[in-house]
Amino acid sequence: MINENQNKRPTVEQTLAHPFFWTDERRVRYLNILGNEKEAENCRNADTELLNAIAKYTEGKSFFEWKAKLPSETVQKLDGKKKAYPENTLGLLRFIRNLHEHQKADAAKTNLMTIFPDLFESVYLFAKERGWNARESVSMDINSAS
Repeated sequence: MINENQNKRPTVEQTLAHPFFWTDERRVRYLNILGNEKEAENCRNADTELLNAIAKYTEGKSFFEWKAKLPSETVQKLDGKKKAYPENTLGLLRFIRNLHEHQKADAAKTNLMTIFPDLFESVYLFAKERGWNARESVSMDINSAS
């Protein structure tokens, strides 16, 4: 964002559109969108290569063993609907998507950005590395106003 050449510096609008400045609401919306992507939808049968790739973003993070950090009754409501969510990042993304889609009251009471302060950054960087942010379904949110 800092460049000696003022013509190469981003505008205020471009700077404020950077994910660093997104509101928590927009960050959760982004996580919901990723939870709707085919890789997260297939979290119970995910490709080993994908799980290994995302693991480097998970190790030592606040969302490691994520089920124990959320209200147990909320986890039980969603785990009881189908086969339990795997306790990996893809499982968490799908859980977040389904929480906001099917348990709106519980979602409203669950502050994901407080519980998992490094989740958004980790997932955003992983998605960027994998090219997911360039997908139409994801990029529409990235490029929309907050």
